[in-house]
Parts: sequence; C-alpha cells; structure tokens
Amino acid sequence: MSCQRLLLTCTDGHGGREVADYCAKSLAACLKHKLSALGDDQIGEAMTQAYVEIDRSIQGWAKYVGCTALSAYFVDHFFYI
Repeated sequence: MSCQRLLLTCTDGHGGREVADYCAKSLAACLKHKLSALGDDQIGEAMTQAYVEIDRSIQGWAKYVGCTALSAYFVDHFFYI
C-alpha cells in the first residue's frame, strides 16, 4: 500500500515577492531531503529543519525583504503544521 502525501504552503512576501517565490519553489525539495535523512517517524523535526535551512539560505541575499510561510503536510490520515 502506498502512502498518500500532500504539502500545501502559503507564502506572503514582505517588501517584494522574491523571497516568497524562492520559499515556495524550494520548500518541497528541502523537506523531501530532510525526510530521507530523518525518516517518516520524524516528520515534525524534518519540517522544522527544512524551514531553518530555507531561512539560512536567504540570509545572504534577502536583506530588506522577507517572507511569512505556513505549511500543512498531509500523510495518509494525519497532518502536520
């Protein structure tokens, strides 16, 4: 039986859309990488680490713009926010 997954993310840019676009494009791949390293029993930790990694990756070029993001990750009958 395969596992059904869905990641929904809402991003809101501050001072422009560059960071929001970057986060929207990068978060799924980052979360997938974290889940492969940590395992499916650590979904909450993988989500936290993915957000931290995305935040660190923008610090060098996003000095006057930013983003607020909210994600919901659905796995079968469970969801993580």
